Amino acid sequence: MKILAAALTFFLTISLAHADPKEEARQLSRQAFKMDREMHQRIPNIDDRDPALKALHEESTKALMTSEAALKTHPALADARAQRTAAFDKMAAMISQGDAAARDEAKAAYAESERHIHLQARQVPELSALLVAADQAGTAYSQKRESVYASQPETADLAKKAAELRAKAAELRRAAR
Repeated sequence: MKILAAALTFFLTISLAHADPKEEARQLSRQAFKMDREMHQRIPNIDDRDPALKALHEESTKALMTSEAALKTHPALADARAQRTAAFDKMAAMISQGDAAARDEAKAAYAESERHIHLQARQVPELSALLVAADQAGTAYSQKRESVYASQPETADLAKKAAELRAKAAELRRAAR
């Protein structure tokens, strides 16, 4: 398995040598995600190996659920939610009609309506605070999970390679701005 991961990384690096930075960052992130999935297959219940990780997972889940519930009910977002519902209904109709171009356009409009809700929520202080808390809790959990995987003998090599790929992807994204 180590040979496979090394070969994939090597070929990915060669094939992306001439790609644009944003696409290369996406490819590196996908490769890191594949390694994350493999680590999860090797240790499916990583939260059970570290009580602090388990607590961070619960905290992250609670913060996310709280922020999502607020986004669903806050009156300042009522118009944006109505637009999202309309975009979703249109997307569903286009999917059932089978028109690929119209479906893709409707999916893009729906994604934009979701993005608009989050952008609007960032302008409302109480919603912004909830979103920031959820982001911070999620980041803390992700970082701790990475360190726990890195500390386990069966996943240490994969965790190191995945972290390197994510760091390279982040560097490319910063350079592409």
